[in-house]
Amino acid sequence: MFTILTPMKRKLLTAMLAILCFACTQEEIVHCKDDSGHRSLIKNGEEFFCPFTFRVKNAEKEWENVEKPTIITKDADNYYPLSLRNSWDSYNIFMLVPSKYFTEEQYIVSLRTYDIEFKPYGESKEILFYKIKEENDMVEYRSYKDGETYKDGIGQFIFFAQREMPPYDWYQVINVGDDGKGFILKGEIVE
Repeated sequence: MFTILTPMKRKLLTAMLAILCFACTQEEIVHCKDDSGHRSLIKNGEEFFCPFTFRVKNAEKEWENVEKPTIITKDADNYYPLSLRNSWDSYNIFMLVPSKYFTEEQYIVSLRTYDIEFKPYGESKEILFYKIKEENDMVEYRSYKDGETYKDGIGQFIFFAQREMPPYDWYQVINVGDDGKGFILKGEIVE
């Protein structure tokens, strides 16, 4: 009546059960349309991959993607970013996410960087992101929202540095470590 499982069949059955249990415990993962962004964003337990891009204003006053941001060295003065207000080293972070999940006019996002082994660098920074536009099923938010003139804009620009640096009213500095191996940016919506 009962058949005895061979060792090979037992291993296969155990592996299938392990995969089934693992799949049932995972949070929902929502992928963005474009995989060119940076790492992930968490909102209400759901993870959205690659929503962030770093952009600077080019000579034509248009926002242009930057793949690898300039990193302020650890020996720079605490308020060195003040001298970089109109430079290519001050970044506006764009966040492109599905409109189905993001409906508010603005969100506070806690941003933090990690090394390639997911060990955190420095402190997390809470940054306000403003809704800019909605197209198709995606919505765009930015850390800095343009105004009629440069002075009319609202929000904060972002700098990346090899150590912690104090913020100022128009910017935040995110620590990316000083090992030179790169960083992973992760965000979480602050409820």
